[in-house]
Amino acid sequence: MKVQEKRVLCFIKVVPSMVTILFYISIISFLFYNQKELLTLYFNKLSLIFLIITALIFFSSHFISKILETYFINYKKELKKELEKNRKKDSLLFQQSKMATIGELLSNISHQWRQPLSIITTAATAIQLQKELKETNEKQELKNLEGIVTSAKYLSQTIEDFRNFYNPNVPKKEFFISHAIESSLKIIKTQLFKYNITIEKEIEDFPLYGVESEFTQVLLNLLNNAKEEFKKNPTAKNILKLKSYKDKKNYFIIISDNAGGIKKENISKIFDPYFTTKHHSQGTGIGLYMSQKIISEHFKGNISAKNSENLDYKGAVFTIKIPLE
Repeated sequence: MKVQEKRVLCFIKVVPSMVTILFYISIISFLFYNQKELLTLYFNKLSLIFLIITALIFFSSHFISKILETYFINYKKELKKELEKNRKKDSLLFQQSKMATIGELLSNISHQWRQPLSIITTAATAIQLQKELKETNEKQELKNLEGIVTSAKYLSQTIEDFRNFYNPNVPKKEFFISHAIESSLKIIKTQLFKYNITIEKEIEDFPLYGVESEFTQVLLNLLNNAKEEFKKNPTAKNILKLKSYKDKKNYFIIISDNAGGIKKENISKIFDPYFTTKHHSQGTGIGLYMSQKIISEHFKGNISAKNSENLDYKGAVFTIKIPLE
């Protein structure tokens, strides 16, 4: 009985497997003998499906491309508007910065003109007095006339410096860093002298390409910032250092002072537009922002700021870095 049960169980297990095998064999045989007809039918259906999918892809891609085209046209218009707004904003900031610098310039010019005007007035009065008293001293008269001519030339040169700085249509050309530094110092020297600021220079000369008056404005902004710090925090000896040099990749112009440095909470913000530590009536806070813009956009460089401190020296260090090419 047990043997018979085992046979039945074995039959139950084996038969389905055998049926399945026979089914697959019959399917394979059918496919083998009818594969040509089936393949033709299959490819016909596949071709139809492919055509339908292609048509759907074509129409959907055309629709999507139209949407994307409209989106990008609108995006381009918005971008153009934003760029124009930023250009106008930067142009306005540049003019504001330039006007602020011109205010400083006029103040410096008025200081510079006092001495030569005094010399001219004194010399002319002396000549007039000699003529009135009918005293002839040709040597003294010649000396007075030379003083008048020299002072008049100085006044004329000051006007020329101012005109070159103010002229917005100066073309780009090659200029030497030593000349830009000397021009800047010439403009601001009376103010530096007023606050007993000693200038120390270590200049390696090299040419830069651009608008010299723009670079001069950057130097004036940095020099003026140092002057303002000395005005607030005078030291036993106010020192302003200017250094220039180059390596294989870059030009460097460094302006440093010993006026105490920049506060830690401000050092990351000093190049932001309208940031200023002055009272609103004393400054606009756009000088350093525009200086950075001029160097980055017109000279492809950058300005960085840090504090330097040792045993007897603490102050700010501004570094202008401009690539050689």
